Amino acid sequence: MPVINLNNLKEQIQTILQNANTTTASTDLSNGLETRVQRVLKINPSRIPVQATWYPFVTTYISKKDIELTQFGVNQIGPQRKSTVDVKVIGAVWNSSITDEEVDPADEDIEDLMENIEQIMRANPTIEAVATWSYPTEVTYHNVTLDEGTHIRYGIMTLMVTVFH
Repeated sequence: MPVINLNNLKEQIQTILQNANTTTASTDLSNGLETRVQRVLKINPSRIPVQATWYPFVTTYISKKDIELTQFGVNQIGPQRKSTVDVKVIGAVWNSSITDEEVDPADEDIEDLMENIEQIMRANPTIEAVATWSYPTEVTYHNVTLDEGTHIRYGIMTLMVTVFH
């Protein structure tokens, strides 16, 4: 295989997470959240509208791909390569009802959502046989303030996906 079908990789991650967004899944994507995940996407988060009905959501995009030649050949087509794809899996929750200055339900929701995503992806290390292996390496948490009482909390999980091709 000369190249990786990156769109298929994102589609498989999307399908895995969509299938887990049910109470009958072994790990429910929405477990512990005040509101069930509304959308599972495969687009860059900058394309997602800032409107409450889209939240919570999960989306996936590719940040970069490192390529390493693992065999030598007379041309660049034949030799096997090892690619490491840096996939970002983002979860986001909307909070417009801060009633207690000492408690933020969005904080707890985003932590639960990102833990659920990590557990689901760890249970699918080959991403439905698209990857040789994959593993989460980190999760970072961020905040976007929209107005005095409304903000978006989001987490970004880095999923390192290795494919020999």
